[in-house]
Amino acid sequence: MQAAGISTWRELRQKAKLSRGALNALRTGQAEKLKLADLNRAASILQVPLPSLIQDFSGIELVQDFSGIELALEPAETAQEVQRLHKQLEQQEGQLRHQIRAELVEKLKPLLMQYPTLQQVVQRRPDYPAQQVLALLTCLGNLLEDWQLETIGQVWQQVAYDPESHQADEEDIQAGEPVYVRFVGYRLRDQVLVRAKVSRTLPSLAA
Repeated sequence: MQAAGISTWRELRQKAKLSRGALNALRTGQAEKLKLADLNRAASILQVPLPSLIQDFSGIELVQDFSGIELALEPAETAQEVQRLHKQLEQQEGQLRHQIRAELVEKLKPLLMQYPTLQQVVQRRPDYPAQQVLALLTCLGNLLEDWQLETIGQVWQQVAYDPESHQADEEDIQAGEPVYVRFVGYRLRDQVLVRAKVSRTLPSLAA
């Protein structure tokens, strides 16, 4: 920090545009928890190579010999190591985003399932009081689009029962049997996050 003309941690945080959490991770030797963009900015401000920053501010030892003394890397090897670290960090960041989305969908499951059904009810009965509620839920549709979540079925659509994608309201419903979607489900790519709720009959509102 002194070599880069930075006298305080606060100054480093401001110049590198780090959050308080990122700065604390850096100060406590947990640089591997930072996002790649944060690491790049910190390395640039401190005027050190990215691998050196990661090693100096974390418990990761990038290259060692059998005696535990770090070996000097040739320029070509350094470039390869940086590329490997970039790829590893990007993969970890992608996995973390996927995990956060899956966990949040689990928490919002009741709301996610009822939202499309509420839309259908309001379209068929404009005087239904839920119209006021729908205005509060428009951001939910934007969230689903941003996360690229796909719905399983459409409200009141007749489909063939699939135990992998559907949750039946009766135990004796067999695979392939015609059923109606009461509440849609959701999937993220090939992973089913919430199964659609289905029934042999339509609700009275659909008549």
